[in-house]
This record gives sequence, C-alpha cells and structure tokens, in this order.
Amino acid sequence: MKFKFLATALMASACLIAPQAHATDAKDLQVIGRALSFVEGGATGDITVAVVYDDGNKAEAESVVALMDGGIKAGKVNMSAKLISVSELGSAGDAAAVFVPSGMASHYDAIKGSGKLTATTDKACVQDGACVVFVQSSPKVEILVSQAAAAASSVSFAAAFRMMIKEV
Repeated sequence: MKFKFLATALMASACLIAPQAHATDAKDLQVIGRALSFVEGGATGDITVAVVYDDGNKAEAESVVALMDGGIKAGKVNMSAKLISVSELGSAGDAAAVFVPSGMASHYDAIKGSGKLTATTDKACVQDGACVVFVQSSPKVEILVSQAAAAASSVSFAAAFRMMIKEV
C-alpha cells in the first residue's frame, strides 16, 4: 500500500516538473514574425513560411497552416504558410523561414541542413541545435536562439534583438 502511494506521488510530481507540450497558437506565430523582423538582411513584407511535417505530426502542422490562413502580420512581415513534407525540405526555396512543429526529433539532421531560418515552439529543437529560434508566448514571452544553428544557416540578428533573447 505504501509503495502504491509513493509511486503515485512520484508520478504526480514528475508531471508537475516535466515541461508540458504547448499547442502553437497565433500569439506564438506573431512572436516568430517579430523575430523574423530582426534578421539582418532578412525578408520584409509578404513572406511564406514552410511548415514541415512527417506522418507523425501532420495534424499539428496543418493547424499551424490554418492559423496563418489569410496571413499573420507581425513586425515587418506578413506571414502565410505552405505545408511541406520534411523529405521535401530542400525544395522550400521560396520560403523565408521554416516552422518546425514538435515531435520532429528524428528529422533534426534534415532540418539542420535546410539552410533556412528555422523557428519552433519545441524548445528541444533549439537546444539540440537543429532550429534557430524557439518561441513561447505564454505564460510569458520566451525566445531562445541556437548560435550554432544560426551560424549554420547564415542567420544573424540585430543587436537590439540579441539583448531580448537567451542564446545557447
């Protein structure tokens, strides 16, 4: 009986400590748009964001594309989206950036080699150096940038932006 109680208490504690998955929302996408506005020599105006998927996360990718239907204006950009399979990432030529949904860890090597600014709401992607920018809009805005991924994608940010972010 004591063991069952202890096991239940430990599992409940782990749930409180473990980061909870966060569904990408319009606020997150607006923060990404503002971050794109700080890319030195980056795109302005109407841009396309390629939203990558694999068979395991197509629903999340489709929901992000739906959020951008009609465009999301943030900073100097107005983002629209197109859905693209991770296997076709090399053909995302006209996209100014790539959005990487959660659950893509098995594809980090392909994402690293995209040559694009990669943005995500999955912190592990940035911590592992596959994505350039992680954003979270609630409960407070958090922006994390991978220096290695930014360098590999030839992305640099304005000094004013680097003062507002945490770099890894």
